[in-house]
Amino acid sequence: MTKVKFLREANGQILAVFPLQKEYGTAGIRTSEEVLLACYSHVGQHSVTSRQYAKDLKPATRREFEPLLEELQSVGYDDLQIVLPSKKAFKEALRADPYTSVGFGSKVTTWVLFWDWDPGVYGGRSAGYKFGCCASGVRKTDLVNQFYDYLFVNGIHPDYSRLKIAETDEQRFKVPIALNW
Repeated sequence: MTKVKFLREANGQILAVFPLQKEYGTAGIRTSEEVLLACYSHVGQHSVTSRQYAKDLKPATRREFEPLLEELQSVGYDDLQIVLPSKKAFKEALRADPYTSVGFGSKVTTWVLFWDWDPGVYGGRSAGYKFGCCASGVRKTDLVNQFYDYLFVNGIHPDYSRLKIAETDEQRFKVPIALNW
């Protein structure tokens, strides 16, 4: 099995990083230079990247990395094991806000989850979140797990939840004061 992580670069390109395929220096020779990781992208195909560069990138969602995965499989990578971000790291990067409403004598809590914040300080891009999910009457834990599965595992979300996705960085959105999805 060949382990692969799919990461999203600042320009939106998806990078497949092979964390167990290490290179040393730039010529594959062990030197005092840092350890580099083998990688693959649509544009540059096979290359290397530094660990720090890969560490600074955000994980790509299944929807984002699916085309690159298909390309890798078409060039002979038929034993890939996708390394997904840990749920712990996902939860730490997630913003979860409860919105409580009162109707017909009872309180209903709607959980709204936001993931992939970009402060918009580089490249003139808009600040905001790329992904949002909300649902009423469900436990926060259940919604977090389903949102994770939607983003990284299977691309399926339950009928009772609503999604908001910014297709481009210019469409990123802020946290709403009032929920009106």
